[in-house]
Amino acid sequence: MAGPAGAGRYDEPGFLTNHIRSGGPPKDGIPALANPTFVAPSEVSYVQDAELVMGLVINGEPRAYPHNISWWNEIINDRVGDKSFTVALCPLKGTSQAFNATHTVGLQIEFGVSGLLINSNLVMYDRRDGNTLYPQMIFTAINGDQVGNRLELMPVVETTWAT
Repeated sequence: MAGPAGAGRYDEPGFLTNHIRSGGPPKDGIPALANPTFVAPSEVSYVQDAELVMGLVINGEPRAYPHNISWWNEIINDRVGDKSFTVALCPLKGTSQAFNATHTVGLQIEFGVSGLLINSNLVMYDRRDGNTLYPQMIFTAINGDQVGNRLELMPVVETTWAT
């Protein structure tokens, strides 16, 4: 994918790493959530009907991740049965994505908030090595031990709590 004339291609070596900027908070200055406790929908009082949630169905189990929580944490690492996944919301872009985070040996891969941005988009880091960076929008490692590794996208529906 080419950018403006003379801007280079996002997949050229070093192109994205040259565009990294501080988002303000340091690494983990915005705390990612890990395996949050879920409650029955009837017990939820902190989400209004018109508010947005990111919805997934994992192993037949529906999950709703409210934007009003995700704005403060940006990344949620979760697990249902043997399936691990990460839900990421970039508050600056308003983009939400979900990724398979099940390691080949069945372990949970966790991502954290790097405190960095590329084009105002969230950059996650891989907690396995603490350095590999994954911009949320291209979900491909741009450096570190996992460079070139592409995360597997999972279906996520952005909808209202009432829906």
